[in-house]
Amino acid sequence: MVLKLRSIAFLIHWLTTHSLFFFSATLIFPLSTSSIVSFIAYELALTINAWCFHLTEGFQLKNYQSLIAGFNKHSSLNNDEIKALNILLRGAAVRILVTRLHDKIYHPDDALVIPKDPNDYYKILEWHQKNNITDL
Repeated sequence: MVLKLRSIAFLIHWLTTHSLFFFSATLIFPLSTSSIVSFIAYELALTINAWCFHLTEGFQLKNYQSLIAGFNKHSSLNNDEIKALNILLRGAAVRILVTRLHDKIYHPDDALVIPKDPNDYYKILEWHQKNNITDL
């Protein structure tokens, strides 16, 4: 798959702002176009979960359609990534759920931040278990 200039710019931004893509990660996911695109698909899944769900109103179809339209202007998912998107969305929800759970359990008394509710992402995970976003 040939990466467009915008996709490469997005990738460079992503690589410089996320710690997942370092030497240890490249041993698990060898550096190739398909593995890089998979990282972008996972990043898209994280973004969908963060921006397309409202705490009380649930899934926001208009937000999802707008996000996908904007994403598709600059990049695209291949067929394998589209098929795997629901799994990526579930995995992304579990990742944030576990992080929030950890923060809630191991929150120091003198911390200046308030831990976020892990149930928010539990609800998102449940939604993805009942629905396939690619069917919308």
